[in-house]
Amino acid sequence: MENDQFPRFRRSELYLNFLEKLLPRSYAERWTTSFEALLGNHVGRHHFRLFLRGIHAEENLRFWEAVVEFRGMKNKSAAQLTAGKSCLNTFLAEGANNEVFLPFGVRQVIERKIQEKDVDITLFDEAIKHVEQAGD
Repeated sequence: MENDQFPRFRRSELYLNFLEKLLPRSYAERWTTSFEALLGNHVGRHHFRLFLRGIHAEENLRFWEAVVEFRGMKNKSAAQLTAGKSCLNTFLAEGANNEVFLPFGVRQVIERKIQEKDVDITLFDEAIKHVEQAGD
């Protein structure tokens, strides 16, 4: 996302109109240089979501948000295992409505760790890295 959709979003009419009408330019300009600043701001994330929806890539942001929530849970807890299974079924299972496309090996490692109940905050690190770098 960071190297593909993010630059396209920064050049989009949606983003430029938003900058002109709603925010002081200096505030929103940080989003053009920092992917983290964009995702860390609720308004910026909302408009990025609209952009992704327009190019049929919103599932990447939804997955990212689910992983942020997953990482915020008590490490190695039953709730974290349940959330991991939910992320797997919602975003990584083949044919899921919100499927995020990953290399097979990345998905396979996540599936194995969930089956073995070997779940911690690093479970989705490789998947997130792949999603953020999609389009390189």
